[in-house]
Amino acid sequence: VVTGVQTCALPISDPEPAPILLHTLTGITRLLKESLKFGAPSVRNNIVHILSPCEVVVVSELYGPNKQRDHFCTAKFEALFGKSFGFGSYFDHESFLISLATLFQPTPARDELISIVGTIKNEEVQQATDDGISQQVTAKAGAVLVRPVTLPNPVILKPYRTFRELDQPESPFLLRAKRVSGALPQLALFECDGGLWKLEAMSGIVEFITKQTDGTDGFTIIA
Repeated sequence: VVTGVQTCALPISDPEPAPILLHTLTGITRLLKESLKFGAPSVRNNIVHILSPCEVVVVSELYGPNKQRDHFCTAKFEALFGKSFGFGSYFDHESFLISLATLFQPTPARDELISIVGTIKNEEVQQATDDGISQQVTAKAGAVLVRPVTLPNPVILKPYRTFRELDQPESPFLLRAKRVSGALPQLALFECDGGLWKLEAMSGIVEFITKQTDGTDGFTIIA
């Protein structure tokens, strides 16, 4: 017989339901507004945590003896057509034009770039004028006129990189062309803002949620 052994009951965690998966900021704001409207205690003092420009979660404050936290929902940004633009990689002429037209928010700068790139002829990139930023390519103007055109740099564009309820953050990009024997030059865009667009996008998410929920004090937004 074993005597003198003390036992203690370990605290049991409450079951936690699987979080709701959303793909829009509107879904999160509706969930918060409806929960607060009907006085749901589970949403009071919750935290809206902006993990990145592409992911937002709603979690509870710490509670219970185990200091656990409920995870209510997650909103994840999905890239258009299941893909995003491959910055830093060279594309063939057609793929580059298609990506500009489909993966970037329409702006005058984007439309101008599409117009310039669309007129590039099957000629070599004039590397003699290349200073690391500016390059010249041969472009077609009118029916028969061919002329050198300097590629715009940097070019300010708004790629789709965060939730589409937001005006997409604009960033400067370095446009480069590379010679390809017997074909149109390949083109690439290189990011050159040091990732500042991410801070702008996260600030935009805070502003959107605050506005859509009328600045309700029932939860905290952190980024």
